[in-house]
Amino acid sequence: MKGLEINTQDICVKLQSEDRCSRQNSLKMLIKIFGAKDLPQNDLISIYDECYLHILKCYADKYESCRESACDLITEAITRLPRNDYYLQYIITTLASRLGKKEIIETSEEMRLHLMKQLNFLIEIFKSPLDCEKKEDKLLKSYNEIVDILLKTLTDEYSAVQKEACLSIKLLANSTPSFHYRCEALAKPLRPLLTHKHCQNRIAAIECLALICINITSNGELIRELIQDISPNLMDLMPLVRLECGKAGVLFLMKLRDRYSFFENILPLVLCCLKDESPEVRDYIKPLWIECGKLYYDENETQLRKLEVADEVPKDYPENEERPTLGCRALVQRALRMVHLIMRETSDWKDEVRLHSLKLLYQFALHAEDAVTVKFFEIYRDLSRSCADPEKHIANEALKVCNLMGRLMTYESWINTAIKGLEKHQNLGFLKCFYTLYSSNKFEVYDDILTISKLLSMSAFCHSFKPEFQEYLLKLVEVLMEKYNNIRNKTETEPSTLPENLDKAMENLRISTENEVEKYFYHIIIKVMSISFEECDQKVFKLGEEILLKLSCNNEIKLDQLHKTYLCSVLETLDTLDSDIDENSEPIILLHGIIRICGFRNEYLPKLIECINIVWVNALPEGKVKIFTAISISMLKWNDTMRIDTAVNVDILRNFVKDVVKPQLIWKAGASAESMRSIAVATLCSMTQGAKEEAPEILSEYISLFPGLIEDQKVTTRCYALKCFKNFATIDKENLKPIGFAILSRLDDPCSEIREWAAKVFPLLTVAVADEEHNNMMNDLLDYGLNLLFLHFDGPELKLKAIIKDSLILLKSKYPDIFRKKFEYAMEHSVNKNELLEIQNDVIKE
Repeated sequence: MKGLEINTQDICVKLQSEDRCSRQNSLKMLIKIFGAKDLPQNDLISIYDECYLHILKCYADKYESCRESACDLITEAITRLPRNDYYLQYIITTLASRLGKKEIIETSEEMRLHLMKQLNFLIEIFKSPLDCEKKEDKLLKSYNEIVDILLKTLTDEYSAVQKEACLSIKLLANSTPSFHYRCEALAKPLRPLLTHKHCQNRIAAIECLALICINITSNGELIRELIQDISPNLMDLMPLVRLECGKAGVLFLMKLRDRYSFFENILPLVLCCLKDESPEVRDYIKPLWIECGKLYYDENETQLRKLEVADEVPKDYPENEERPTLGCRALVQRALRMVHLIMRETSDWKDEVRLHSLKLLYQFALHAEDAVTVKFFEIYRDLSRSCADPEKHIANEALKVCNLMGRLMTYESWINTAIKGLEKHQNLGFLKCFYTLYSSNKFEVYDDILTISKLLSMSAFCHSFKPEFQEYLLKLVEVLMEKYNNIRNKTETEPSTLPENLDKAMENLRISTENEVEKYFYHIIIKVMSISFEECDQKVFKLGEEILLKLSCNNEIKLDQLHKTYLCSVLETLDTLDSDIDENSEPIILLHGIIRICGFRNEYLPKLIECINIVWVNALPEGKVKIFTAISISMLKWNDTMRIDTAVNVDILRNFVKDVVKPQLIWKAGASAESMRSIAVATLCSMTQGAKEEAPEILSEYISLFPGLIEDQKVTTRCYALKCFKNFATIDKENLKPIGFAILSRLDDPCSEIREWAAKVFPLLTVAVADEEHNNMMNDLLDYGLNLLFLHFDGPELKLKAIIKDSLILLKSKYPDIFRKKFEYAMEHSVNKNELLEIQNDVIKE
C-alpha cells in the first residue's frame, strides 16, 4: 500500500488494548491492508504471521462489532494468502472454541451465522479432490474440529445457522476424501431437521442425509434407518421437499454402496415422485429414473437382454400410461419385498399416509406388471379394505390400483384367489376390489361366470341394505352379463365339430347351464331392486331396472317370461318368513318389493299365496300391514300382469281373494286387526280397478260382509268399502236393505269424503232380480233414501250438494215415479226452493 507505513508491532499492541475503538480501528486498518491489490503477497504473509494470533483473540472480544471485524479480516486475509493448512488449523480451532463447545459461547445469533459462513468459505477454499491421497487432504487435520462445530450448530436454535451447517456438510462431502470418517456422527443431529418448520431446512437435511448414506462404509442398519426417516417427507405439502426425496432416491440408486440390498427401501423415494401431484416433480424425476433403469440394465445386461426378446406390451395396457423401460421394470421386480412395507402403510390412521401408500402401490404395480401376481395374496386383503375407505379420494385411488392390476396380471393367476377372498369376506371393500379387478380385463371364462354369479346370489350379498354395496353388486352383475353374452354369441357363431349325437347332448347341457346363469342374474337383480324399492335415493333401483332390461334384451315379452320362469325360485329363498318379523326385517322388505315390482302372475301365484299366508300367521302386525299394502297397490295392475282369459282369471282371482283377503275382512278386535281389515277392503277396492270385468262377480260373493265394513269404526275402512260399490254387481234381496240403509247412514258420517261417497254410490245400487218382491224392497229403500238426499241437499256443503244433484238426476232417470213424488214433497218443505227448481230444470233437460 503506497504512502502507508505499516507498523505491525503498534497494530498488535492496539489489538490488545482495552479501548474498544482502538481495537476496532486496528482491525479495520488491517482489512484495508489485506484488501489492497498493490501489496505484495510476501508482505501480506509477514504482516499476517505477526498479527494472526492477536486477530484470532478478537473472536472472543466482548463487543460483537469487534468480533465481526476480526471474522471479516480473516476472510479477507485468507483470500490473499497461499493455501496453507497451517493457517487453516488455527482458524478452525478458533471457530471451534466459539461454536463447537457443549455450552453456547457465541451468544449472538447473527455472529454465529457469520462464523458458519466463514467456515463454509474456508472449506471451499481448502477443498481437495475426492480422489487425492490423504497426505494432500488439507482439511484432514481440522476435520474433527469441523465435525464438532457441525454437531453443535445443527442443533442451533437459529434456523439460518442450521441451514448453513447443512451447507457445510454438503461442501465438506465434496471437498475432502476423509468425509466418511465421522459422517455417521452427523446423522443424529440432522434427523430432527427432517420435520423442521422451514421447508428449506427440511430440503437441506434430506440432501445432507443422502450424502451421509452414500459415504457410510459399513453400517447398513443406519443407512436403512436414514432412508426410512427420509421417506415420510414424500408426503410433505411443499413440492420442493418431495422433489428432494426423489433426488435422494436417485442418488442412492446410482451411487449407494451395496444398493441392491436396499432397493425395497430406496424405490419408494423415486416411485412416489413419478406419481406426484406436481408436474414439476414428475418431470424432473422421470428422466433421472430412466437413467437409473439404464444403469441397472447395463449392470445386468446378460440377463435382461434375454427377457427383452420376449418383452411384449400387455393386452389391456392402460392408454393413459407410458410403459416404463425394461431396466426400470426389472429394477422394481427385483424388489418385490417392498410390497410388505407398502401394504403396512395402507392401514395407517393418517389419511395422507394411506393415500401416499396407494399411490406408491400404483407405481409398483405399473412397473412390476405380471410379477405383482406373486404378491397378490399379500395385497388383496389390504387393498380391498382401502377400496372401502371412508375418505372417498383414498378409496378412488385404491380402485385405480385395482384397475391397473386387473389389466396387467395374468387372469388365471389371480381369479381363484380373488373369488375365494370374496366368498370369505362378504363386505363392500372386497366387492369393490373384485369388481374393479374383474371388469378391467377382457378375459371371458364361462365356469368363472357361473361360480361368481352363484356366489353373488347368496343372501349375504344380495340381501344387503347398503346402497353402495347394492350398486357395486349390480355393476358386477352387469359385467358378468356382458361377458356371458359375448361367450354365448361366440358359441352360436362358431360351428361345432362334434358328432351329431354328442353335439345335441352338449347343446342340451349348454341350455341348462345358461338357464342357471340367467337364474342367478335374475335373483340378484330382483332382490336388490326389492330392497332398494322404498329408498329415498332411487339410483340403485333405476340401475337395477336398466340391468334387468338388458337381461331381457329390452324385450317386454322376454321380461315377462323372466318373471314367470324365475320368480318362484326367488320366493323359495325367503326361508325366514315363519318368524316374528316386522316391517323393517329383511324377508318382509324383500317380499314387499317383489310384489310391488313383479305384481301377480299365474306361474308363481300359488307360491306367492303360500308366502303371504306364512306372513299372516307369523309376522308382527307392522309386517303384515306392509305386505298387505303392497298387495293392495299391485292389485291395480292385476289384468296387466296376469294376461289370461277372463273366465280363467275369475277363478284365479276368486281363489286369491279367498286365501289372502277374506280372512282379514272378518271383524276382529284390536288395532292391528282393524288396520288389516282396512287394507283388505282397500285391496277389494283396487280389484275393482285392476280387474274391472272380474271384480263384480267376486265382490257379490262377499256382499254380506259389507254392511259391517261400511259402518266400521276406522274411517279408511268405511271409505274404501263405499268405493267398492262403484263397480259392484247386482244385490240380492237378503242384502239389499242392509247394504242400502248402511250406505244412507253414512250421509251423516263425521268424515266429509265418506258422506260424498255415500251420496255418489247410492244411486248405483241395483236389485239382482227384477220381480215384484225385489222392486217393492227397492221402492222402500228409495223412499227413505230420496228423503235423506233432499234433506242433505239443504245443507251448507257445496261439494256434497253438487254430488247429490248428480245422484238425484241419475235416480230420476232410473226411478221417475218415485222421484217425482219425493221431489214434490221436498219442494213443499225445503227452505231452498230456488235450488230445487234448478234441479228440476236439470232433470227436465235430462
